[in-house]
Amino acid sequence: MDQLRVFISSVQREFAEERAALKDYLAGDPLLRRFFDCFMFEEVPAADRRADELYLDEVERCDLYLGLFGYDYGHEDPEGIAPTQREFDHATSLQKTRLIFVKGASDAPRHPKMQWLIQRAGAQLIRRRIASTAELIAGLYAALVQYLEDHQLIRNGPWKGPCAFCLCLRAPGNGRNSRTALPSNMKIISGTPTSSRRSRPDWWK
Repeated sequence: MDQLRVFISSVQREFAEERAALKDYLAGDPLLRRFFDCFMFEEVPAADRRADELYLDEVERCDLYLGLFGYDYGHEDPEGIAPTQREFDHATSLQKTRLIFVKGASDAPRHPKMQWLIQRAGAQLIRRRIASTAELIAGLYAALVQYLEDHQLIRNGPWKGPCAFCLCLRAPGNGRNSRTALPSNMKIISGTPTSSRRSRPDWWK
């Protein structure tokens, strides 16, 4: 299957560390990298087109919108709207799956327009507050696994029928070489071995 595309939306300067960490995590996690790829605007090469057209086109191409809402609102266009809000509104109008993480516990220091955007998002979906990059990664991991289960790309529960190979995965927060077995009641639906003997994935070697 083609990888699902995650669009990471935030004020780039405020979330530079978190954005880089998320990309590295999605590319390195043994389970999630099988299913997800991410788009980040800062990796786009120079091009003869408007930035706002590009990021809205990428929102249309994505399967999931990942919004990181912090304290800054971002650069406002002539209509007084920042890219993060444009991207959120576009994802909403296209009925994309939206995952929203809010940085910090207090709303007092936030830009008034960011406060309003957070309140608006909270009226439409369940958002999660985070205090660190580690919390963000753990929260995203849980949300993406839930997405895979909801779309029956992996199964959590009694397995009936031919058993797919059991993928081992790295739990959030562990070292790169640390592995933990996929729970016995969770199976990957695609990837059934061709022989009765289960083979290990390439990354295991």
